[in-house]
Amino acid sequence: MKNKVRTRLAVLLLAAGIVVPACAGLTRPPAIGDRPPVIGAVFASPTVVYGQTWQIFIKASDPDGDLDEVLFSIQQAGRLYNPLHGGMPLPSWGQAVLDGYFWLELSPSIISGGPLDLVLSLELVDRGERRSRRVDLPLHIGTRPSSTPPAGFSDRPILAVPFYVHHASLPPRPDRVRR
Repeated sequence: MKNKVRTRLAVLLLAAGIVVPACAGLTRPPAIGDRPPVIGAVFASPTVVYGQTWQIFIKASDPDGDLDEVLFSIQQAGRLYNPLHGGMPLPSWGQAVLDGYFWLELSPSIISGGPLDLVLSLELVDRGERRSRRVDLPLHIGTRPSSTPPAGFSDRPILAVPFYVHHASLPPRPDRVRR
């Protein structure tokens, strides 16, 4: 009698050990991979004129398909704060392969006072908080027009970069300050 009970208990535990993990897999959130995103190529014209749209072309991928956001920051001489620092979610179509461009509107303003130099940095982050390498893109805003990207970059728009360029020696316009 004891052997029969032990045998039934062993079969029951074995079945539970197979069925319970299998059912748990049905409700598990999407897997987060352990490999970081990879930026394969980036191009941005190093020069533009006020009023142009600056396009930052990118070819990137995530081996695990869990790209989540892009981090931007801008360094501008004479600024004590970073007007653009933080993450922006990527569109769902770009979670495995990102091929297109980000854009930055360089609207002329009344307070723009001549040539301006800045550096835009970008990194990609996946759902596991792993980051790609950081890419720094220098930009001179002045009188030289932008150059075109080399062949092979997609013309698919990804995201607008929310940044208002103004001359560093003057305060930002109150209606353009992010709160």
